[in-house]
Amino acid sequence: MNCPNCNNPIPANANNCPGCGAPIAQQQATQVPADDTKAKSCWMAITSMVLGITSLLVFLGEEELEEDVAAGGCLFAILALVFGIISLCQKQDGKGMAIAGIATAACALLI
Repeated sequence: MNCPNCNNPIPANANNCPGCGAPIAQQQATQVPADDTKAKSCWMAITSMVLGITSLLVFLGEEELEEDVAAGGCLFAILALVFGIISLCQKQDGKGMAIAGIATAACALLI
């Protein structure tokens, strides 16, 4: 953290700036660092949803699928199921996205 008066670095527990002596407000001295753990904790749910939607679009896109495309769609659907189930079992954030991934992957496999 830097002093708002002279822009010198200030230790976290300081009441006054060591450079200019300006008093440091308590709320400025205790800044909360940015927390990106929510984004880190729901990556499986996001991946499940994206793979589930992609697999569903693969099977709804064309009437007759080539063997390679159908195999890729099945692989995406299976991975979506796996990521979604793991995300739900670990009780991570993004429960709705995990459920959406599981549902779309199941629909794709049923088609």
